[in-house]
Parts: sequence; structure tokens; C-alpha cells
Amino acid sequence: MSTAPTQPDQTHTRDDSTEIDSVAFVSLGCPKNLVDSEKMLGTLRSTGFNLVSADDAADAIVINTCGFLEASKQESLDVINEAIGRKKRGELKRVIVAGCLVQRHRAKLLEWAPEIDAMIGVFDRDHVIEAVSGNRAANDQESAAALAEAPRYWIAGNALQAAEDRGVNTVGLTVNGRDGKGVGYFEDDSNRFRLTPRHWSYLRISEGCNQKCAFCTIPSIRGKMRSKP
Repeated sequence: MSTAPTQPDQTHTRDDSTEIDSVAFVSLGCPKNLVDSEKMLGTLRSTGFNLVSADDAADAIVINTCGFLEASKQESLDVINEAIGRKKRGELKRVIVAGCLVQRHRAKLLEWAPEIDAMIGVFDRDHVIEAVSGNRAANDQESAAALAEAPRYWIAGNALQAAEDRGVNTVGLTVNGRDGKGVGYFEDDSNRFRLTPRHWSYLRISEGCNQKCAFCTIPSIRGKMRSKP
């Protein structure tokens, strides 16, 4: 388990209407998740949020979960429930859950922990600012009052859907037998806040997997294999 250390104040460019200033972060699971955590931390830091250790006082906490094994799921739920307990005691204002457990179980996660304030799937890490701040504009079907009460979640079903949501062209591969449809959406990994020691860092070169091994859930969570451009 990795946690973000305390950081010096950054220039605030975020929406100052949010009550969230300091953010704690817990990263669980494999190196892929660690890179995802570093990207979300970099986004939070560059937007002006103050990053603090998971054990320190914070306005919000982001938990990047693992859902690969039953033991991993339970570890993630334990950390989530601990954070929810802190929120009930007034030590946190928001609990945000991200990562593979969100992508794999989605609605079930809200049954297990209904006090979660926001959820982010593995294809939607760029929504971390909205999830942390709690700011999202209502559409025609959603009233502002309903948005204030309902958990917010950004969970694209796959990389194709994520690309379409962002208006990104997807070309070059065949997915589900459809020629000309690719998995071209690959999040920019720049501006990461490194959690590894100074002398080394992970370099992501691909994502997902095309194999369907009976013992592995990676394809159902991370999607089809796609190489980093």
C-alpha cells in the first residue's frame, strides 16, 4: 500500500467554490495501479490541491483499489470502510474510490459501501478533480438537488466508450469483430507524481490483455490490449 506524502502549497487554479483543499491518497495493488495513482496525484497537485499523507488530517481521501483477488477486494473494502468511519467522525468530508474494484463490481460496491461519495473507473482517471471536489453540472434529466444527494461515478465500460466520450478517434484495431474500430484512447501519462524511489520509475508501454485465462480478470477490468502511442 502506497500513500502520498505531504507536499508544499501549490498555486491554486481549481474551482475555489469547493470546500476541499487537502487530499489524502491510498494506492493499493499492482504497479499498473501505482502508475494510475501517480497520474491522479499529479493531476490533483497541478490543479492546486494540497496532498497529504493518508494518516494526516485531510478534507478528502482517494482510494485507488485492487479487485484482482478476493483478498485484494477485502483489503480494498477494509480501507474504504476505515475511510468511511473517519468521515462519520468528521475527520473527512469526501471518500472517493477509484481503480479496478470500481471497474469490476460497480453497483455492487455501492451496496457494500453506500457512503462512498464518488467512484472512478480505470478509463476515467481524468475525472479525479470532479470526483474530489464534488462539482458536476446537472443535465436535463438530473436536478441539482438530486446531484447533491447521489454518489457521482464515472465508469466507462471500455476504452472504446472512453474514447467516444472524449471525441477521440479510434482506429487501427479490430474489437469484437468490428473492423476499423480501435482502442486508440490511451491516457497521457505525463505530469505524474512519483511514488517510487528517486532512482527508478515505472514506464507504461501498454494496457489491457487479449488473453482469456480462466484464472485472470485483467481483460474484463482493463480491456483489450492496446499499446501506448
